[in-house]
Amino acid sequence: MASGKFRDAVFANTFHGLGQLREAGQFCDLHVTVRDQDFYCHRVVLASVSQFFKSRLASTPEEGFTAHVQVDHEDVSPQFFSSLLDFVYKGKDFVTQNTAKDILKMSAYFQMDFLTNHCEEFILRNIRPKVCLGVWQFAQKYKLHRLASKAYKMAVDSIDRVSHDELLALPKSMLLILLSLQRKLSMDNTCKLITDWVAADQDKRAVHLTEFLPFISFPHLSSSYLSELMISQSNEMRNVFFGYVYLERVSEGVTFHLKGIRGRDSNSQQRILAQQSVKVNLPEIQSRAVLLGGVTRTGHSLQRILAFGLQDTILTHRDLEPIPEATGPHFASCTWRNEVYLSGGTLMPKFFAVYKPRDNQWQVLPDLTGQGLEKHPMAAVNSCIYVLGGMEKRTTGEKRTSPQVSMYNVSTSTWSDVCQLSTGVREASAAVIGHRVYVFGGTDSREENTDLVQCVDTLTGRGYVAGRLPSATCGSRALSNGGIIYVVLTTGEVLQMWEDFDMAEQAEHLLATGRDIGTEDKSTVSFKQVAQVSARYQFGACLHDGEIILCGGHTDTGDPLSSVERINTTGHIISRRTTLTSGATNFDLHVLNVPQIRLTKIKTRKHSFKSGDRVRLRSDALQTVRNKANDNIIVPQQITESTGDGVIQRLLGSSEVIVDFPNLKGWRCRADALEPCLAATNRKHRNQ
Repeated sequence: MASGKFRDAVFANTFHGLGQLREAGQFCDLHVTVRDQDFYCHRVVLASVSQFFKSRLASTPEEGFTAHVQVDHEDVSPQFFSSLLDFVYKGKDFVTQNTAKDILKMSAYFQMDFLTNHCEEFILRNIRPKVCLGVWQFAQKYKLHRLASKAYKMAVDSIDRVSHDELLALPKSMLLILLSLQRKLSMDNTCKLITDWVAADQDKRAVHLTEFLPFISFPHLSSSYLSELMISQSNEMRNVFFGYVYLERVSEGVTFHLKGIRGRDSNSQQRILAQQSVKVNLPEIQSRAVLLGGVTRTGHSLQRILAFGLQDTILTHRDLEPIPEATGPHFASCTWRNEVYLSGGTLMPKFFAVYKPRDNQWQVLPDLTGQGLEKHPMAAVNSCIYVLGGMEKRTTGEKRTSPQVSMYNVSTSTWSDVCQLSTGVREASAAVIGHRVYVFGGTDSREENTDLVQCVDTLTGRGYVAGRLPSATCGSRALSNGGIIYVVLTTGEVLQMWEDFDMAEQAEHLLATGRDIGTEDKSTVSFKQVAQVSARYQFGACLHDGEIILCGGHTDTGDPLSSVERINTTGHIISRRTTLTSGATNFDLHVLNVPQIRLTKIKTRKHSFKSGDRVRLRSDALQTVRNKANDNIIVPQQITESTGDGVIQRLLGSSEVIVDFPNLKGWRCRADALEPCLAATNRKHRNQ
């Protein structure tokens, strides 16, 4: 077996010999013309290092014929092609700070992966904050995901130091990514960056202003900057910025400051803060994960809403106002302006309502169109709630997988049809970047899982296929921070989606002008796996402080899961695990700003029960159970239908007990929901 030194010597001698042959013009059987300059070389050499030349030369005779290849592509110049031949024949490294990008463009065109990787490694080693935005745009164009990832992370870390003019020149999608991740800009500077970006090309960008508003908390703008917004804009710009939506938000900010200065009206201030999309952590308002609905391990469907902090080792929850109707499982929900919109479900497919944390109240809204939906995703864009696909009930009573996309306008309280998905799906997931709603996977009308990624362009109201997932899936969870989408598959794969901004805009332009995108592969999205977690089905998920939170669900064997897994999206690692108090499936999970008054724990009554005591459910507790079967205590049907005496079997700390009732054994409940049988008997005698 040849040693390493001997092998290197053979390769060096071969390179040297090939270089001499080319310089002497011997045995050259390939004529390459780059623009108007000619080069002579050997087919076997270029075909061995370039897929481009290998494909072009495959159809030419192998002997006795000099092949000719004309190259006129903008990414290939005679100067760099000459250097490329020296690199291939002599191993001469010509990659420098000044040439790396141009060589990488050329190597990408010629499909020379080893040279592309060499250039990418060089740029990765030498990237600096001063040039990171330019490198990021370059990497996006040429689909260099490693380079793009490092460049945008550097841009996020140095956003307060990069050129303001370069920020204003960014495409919308790139600015969305920066704003979704950055933590350095003050709220004033965030708002200024957004308004300056729109003003830099207002004819094209004004339509996108509302897509950036979720990044601004107007109450947190300084009073001086709010005044500047109201006064300093020209009349022409006022038409752009001070439309109805923008004026409404600015008015909120002004009202917030006036309430604090004049009236010290903390209640009004809290209500305004509880409408902000930006996460808040103040003494009076706190960011909390909110769990909606769910199904217990016994199959009982819940209407509960629980709020809990995600920093606790054991997740201690607080009850919020329950869902007003028993929708059953397979409902859908999404958030807009710190409010949760919920629709459909197995039991009430036409139901539609919104939960408002500022009041801790639900408002029932106009029903879904048609016969309603279940197993559908929802998404919110610019004060509009989108309902996509799902399982719809037909007038005949049969159910079918729907391709329909409908929209509820929050401002006008009306429903309208938008478009149809290319393929109708149910049990898909959806997430938003800018004006685009992406729908991931799902089960189609043939009862087959699909790997399709479908997109709805909400500006034109058209849908198209944006690409494909690595594998077919249903029941996934898609999460967006406003700039980046993560998709969690039931198999435990956590994927980050990369959006090809330019190609997406080209596709949407073709559709808007009535032309077909085409049948060839023109994917506008791609994916990379960032983590692998345990498999989960029918689980909840949310994004919180740069971490993906996976909660509940069940295993592939049906065993309920009570763990919460946290995935660090920047380091791509599992950061830590916490535990739910009980397992649940088929619920939704969101992060909301909740007034502290809604999180105050209700004091429980002290009890002096002992094991063996005979008890019964208190009358007020029984009434609550019957009226609100969605209470955080899982209440079996036997309890709601019986008032029989029970016996305490075991004490669980100071507030909970295990009770055996005549028709229900081993029920766990709060002790303050029970009373001694003697007390109930004495009350009966007094009433008589």
